[in-house]
Amino acid sequence: MKKNIRSLSLVLMAIMLLFPNIAFAESDSVIRLSGPNRVETSIEVSKNVYPGKTDNVVLAGFRGEVDALTGTLLATNKQAPLLLVNPAESQFNATLREIERLGAKNIFLLGGELVINKDVEQKLKQEGYQVERIYGSGRHETAVEVARAVMTKADHVFLTNDGRSGSLADALSVGPVSGRDQIPILLTEKDTLPPHTLAAMESLGVKKVTIVGGEIVVSESVANFLRTKGITVDRIAGRNRYETAKAIADKYFVAPKGAILANDGRKSFADGLVGGYLGAHKNIPILLTMDLQLNTYTEDYIKAHSDYVYILGGTIVVSDMVADTIKSLLSTDPLEVHYIDVGQGDSILIKKGQQAMLIDAGDNGYGTLVVNYLKNQGVKRLDYVIGTHPHSDHIGGLDDVINSFDIGKVIMPNVLHNTKTFEDVLLAIKNKNLTITTPKVGDKYDLGGAQFTILGPNSLKYSNLNNYSVALRLVNGANSFMFTGDAEALAENEIVASGLNLKSDLLKVGHHGSNTSTSDAFLNRVNPKFAVIPVGTGNRYDHPDRSVIDKLTAKGIKIYRNDINGTIIATSDGETLQIRAEKE
Repeated sequence: MKKNIRSLSLVLMAIMLLFPNIAFAESDSVIRLSGPNRVETSIEVSKNVYPGKTDNVVLAGFRGEVDALTGTLLATNKQAPLLLVNPAESQFNATLREIERLGAKNIFLLGGELVINKDVEQKLKQEGYQVERIYGSGRHETAVEVARAVMTKADHVFLTNDGRSGSLADALSVGPVSGRDQIPILLTEKDTLPPHTLAAMESLGVKKVTIVGGEIVVSESVANFLRTKGITVDRIAGRNRYETAKAIADKYFVAPKGAILANDGRKSFADGLVGGYLGAHKNIPILLTMDLQLNTYTEDYIKAHSDYVYILGGTIVVSDMVADTIKSLLSTDPLEVHYIDVGQGDSILIKKGQQAMLIDAGDNGYGTLVVNYLKNQGVKRLDYVIGTHPHSDHIGGLDDVINSFDIGKVIMPNVLHNTKTFEDVLLAIKNKNLTITTPKVGDKYDLGGAQFTILGPNSLKYSNLNNYSVALRLVNGANSFMFTGDAEALAENEIVASGLNLKSDLLKVGHHGSNTSTSDAFLNRVNPKFAVIPVGTGNRYDHPDRSVIDKLTAKGIKIYRNDINGTIIATSDGETLQIRAEKE
């Protein structure tokens, strides 16, 4: 026998092996520029744009958002980074260190002393820097003074809401264009053009004004007033701030290689403030996102136009969930899901690029088959190994797999089982100096740009081991897959009640097609086009149950079975899903 007799007391090792999840690494296609605060985020952007020396630095107050937005024009004109400054000693010292690294000589301060206080100016002068303050009596006037500091004439200006009567998101999105094309950003109230702004337009000789944003932020009365002054007025806007940002990107950027992603302002504008000069330098647009979810407009643009994306700010303002979605959008490697024929058991290999994961490894006698199959597929490392639950038809071959490959993370439910098979898996984990990660509902993991979300188990105490099954949903672009181990109706209903997104193109049918799983509520929420049933020929359980087959057939779901089709492989390019079987 493959398994040698040992003391079952080794199951106690599991208690010491259960540890919480660790963070995953970002891919090169998604570059997060962030620090522990907005000041140090601006420093990280500076290091990216100016890794060497530059003579000039522009400073904006860490709370003076609008001055930083309009100051993109000055920063790009002076070939200078735009840094946020906080008078608090630790953060001010960080800014000073960056100025010193840059070898700068000249410092331009944006805004009055309420924005950047006199002490900051004096300290900079004491350090030997030439300091010039550019400001007006208010935000409208400061924007005008920034424009005048750069140019004496301007045929074209952008006009955006001043932030008091609407959103600053539009000014954020147009920043890269302002810097790259040297088009000033001037500010207005929603319904009335400030006198200083009009006077600046007249002195600069402005002939064309592009209003950025819809009438909810800059009304048509402002546009009509400008037309009475002989100025041509157009407007670039969408139905919301996300579509406006996309409209700006579509209009002003021809074949960009990348994009910048910033929070939409509902969480924070601060980290996105310095994105304007970054975008001008890289010739890429700024797009907007909520902190936890990517919107359709931004997603569509990234998918169509970007090879890489800069994310501005930490995970509080742009979450890892958003970063994961972007990685999936940018990845060109196909995702392969191999439903390996291991008889009456489960074993699923998932590959994308150089990354791979395995969900279960069949019964004890299939360990060698699974190992050889993985090697034939070019697998050298498994980034994730998931043992859905301790039944032998799922984890029997896992010890062979763990012993044969370099393993990243082992995910197993927090439940013990007094069997020799379970003990062997624990011993293999211990011998490799690995730990067990307990699945937590809602946790997300990256696999080569695809992502999977843990859906179950939702409880720590079940009377049936099947309901401890690790359930997950895998997403690759527009394609999605559902895996539930042997979870039965009780666990399925808990997954439905969680409110998480369950819609999937392909369902791995639970519990080998037993009538204890694939409940109506769960199947309706998943609503798959395809189903794979891992089941052995002539098995003693009479799986799959006729009622499950009828249920799937009634919904028009295409069914694949290991007992009929052998090993089944689904391939996703992020747009389309193709399925081929060993035996058609």
